[in-house]
Amino acid sequence: MEVPLRIRNPKLAAIILALTLPLAACTTGPSDPTPHTPQPAPDPIHIATDPAQIPVDTIAVTTLAIGDLDGQTVLVSGDGSNLVRIWNSQQQPVGEPLTGHEGIVRSVAIGKLADKNVIVSGADDYTVRLWDSHGQPIGEPLTGHTDIVSSVAIGTLDGKPVIVSGSGDKTVRLWDATGQPIGQPLTGHTDAVRAVAIGTLDGQDAIISGSSDSTIRIWDANGKPIGDPITLPSRINSIATGKLNGQDVIVAGTEDGTVHIVDAKGKAVINPVTGHTSQVSSVALGQLDGQDAIVSGSSDGTIRLLNAKGQSLADPITPAENDWVLSVAIGNLGDQDVIAAGGSDGTIRIWHTTPS
Repeated sequence: MEVPLRIRNPKLAAIILALTLPLAACTTGPSDPTPHTPQPAPDPIHIATDPAQIPVDTIAVTTLAIGDLDGQTVLVSGDGSNLVRIWNSQQQPVGEPLTGHEGIVRSVAIGKLADKNVIVSGADDYTVRLWDSHGQPIGEPLTGHTDIVSSVAIGTLDGKPVIVSGSGDKTVRLWDATGQPIGQPLTGHTDAVRAVAIGTLDGQDAIISGSSDSTIRIWDANGKPIGDPITLPSRINSIATGKLNGQDVIVAGTEDGTVHIVDAKGKAVINPVTGHTSQVSSVALGQLDGQDAIVSGSSDGTIRLLNAKGQSLADPITPAENDWVLSVAIGNLGDQDVIAAGGSDGTIRIWHTTPS
């Protein structure tokens, strides 16, 4: 896919290009799911027609996360202006933008390290940065990657809080609560690592990484590979992990416009979900109105909502004409279940569910 000629801003073109680099075709994929009988139609989720809109003074909103900071739920964004921003549940900025990165912010995460709420960000300047709940930097930037840091995650492995980062240098790195590296970089991917996550798979703490080499790799708390790589038919842009119908799963969005849901062994939990007409740039997993839900965003300009069976929960959402959806998040803001999306037009949009 070529960068559209209408994109004249070189920095925006670079953001889009990072999502559209070509790769060699791959023809293998996860094993087919167990045949199943047709499922009844899902209970639809009703989404507010008019989203709240946050015009961000930036080139593009590249990454979003929803989480808790000091007892309040916030939305954190990263963007093409090299900034991290915090927004409260009323869509108002919390403090000034967080400065320090010298490249596009590709990923943000919210979590706890040493019982303190923190924000972690990764950027094109090859660094990972930590920020406290007031937006102040914690220590020096974490260095070691030799290419773009495309994804970061915060979680717990064997009872210890950790940061995980994935990079265009084909490695995954682990960091402790003080920002010190844990062990050696995890190697095995043969192309850029585009997504990382921390979760539990089959009762075991795990690191999950997705790459432009079209594979998902799973690692234990010590950085040792678990099982064989899971090969999908196309480049992996985004991953999420959690439970669907009580089962531990990995959700992956790929370049061919497909959403894959697989278990820890790579077995497809349901058939790959199609519908997007261009690459899936971001996926998120959570709950909406008490239902397990998957949200996917695509460069086709749409957001799709799926239930645990891969059925559509609502009509596709089109945020804005000619807007590429670069990031999606799902969570609770102001006691409302919400979907948030950031795109190439530099706007954050937030949809909340409404009573049926």
